[in-house]
Amino acid sequence: RYYVVFQLNELPSANTNAMRSFFRLGFMARAEIRPSLTLSCRTNPILMQTTAYRNGEWIDARDLLISPTDTGFVLGTTVTQQLENFGEELFRLEDHLQRLDKSLQTLGIITDQTQVELATAAHKLVTANRVHIPSQDDLGLCIFATPGPYKTFDPHAPGHPSVGMHTYELPFRMWARQYRTG
Repeated sequence: RYYVVFQLNELPSANTNAMRSFFRLGFMARAEIRPSLTLSCRTNPILMQTTAYRNGEWIDARDLLISPTDTGFVLGTTVTQQLENFGEELFRLEDHLQRLDKSLQTLGIITDQTQVELATAAHKLVTANRVHIPSQDDLGLCIFATPGPYKTFDPHAPGHPSVGMHTYELPFRMWARQYRTG
């Protein structure tokens, strides 16, 4: 048996039964719904101290959650870019943002953020979160975008895409061989 637990604070109670039914029909045997859930990132000391970016706003990384009614969750329609920060430099940020933009265009996802705004946010986020990791380690940056709410579950939800960024520690000991051999 597989159990899935979601944080459904954002959802009206009418959607709870729809979500329960949806997951019973899928590959999972049961979806357990709890009003509040301690996610694994809430116990990670690095994530407990860091900032994240969501739809133009700065939030606590622990609050960077995707709604279970978001198309990115329901259908897996999510575009992501992962990049590394070497000291003060985000590796090939422009290239990553161009790939992100091309993928978003291919899927017909139109975000409110420009590449310049995302680049500015990425630099600001890395600068803010870099202080929370050991100096010998690098920082990873994840940029993601989804189409937003899945209209079948919530036809009245605003149809804005979700755009987010978060950072994570890349411990040198895990990547030392790649630094030497590529």
